[in-house]
Amino acid sequence: MDNLQVHRIVTEAEGAGGRVVAFYHSHIDCDAYFSKEDRMAATPFGQPAFPEVNYLVVSVVEGELKGKKAFRWDEEEEIFAEVDLQLIPGPFRNKA
Repeated sequence: MDNLQVHRIVTEAEGAGGRVVAFYHSHIDCDAYFSKEDRMAATPFGQPAFPEVNYLVVSVVEGELKGKKAFRWDEEEEIFAEVDLQLIPGPFRNKA
């Protein structure tokens, strides 16, 4: 998504009393990691645009989910560091 779309989504969520807690994207045919391109997109002005948000990266190989990792801005280290990831099934999970 471009920055204007992200800003609109965050503004709408906050206006409704909510907040954005994570963004996600996939890496196709490679591992789940926070790439140089990911960092550039997350820090458009040299600092993270959303330092409190988690970034979920999933690895998709040949159409199948092969891995998942989450990252969050570490202000002290000035990097996106890997954080523990716990997926909890929600109401939209396919139960079939």
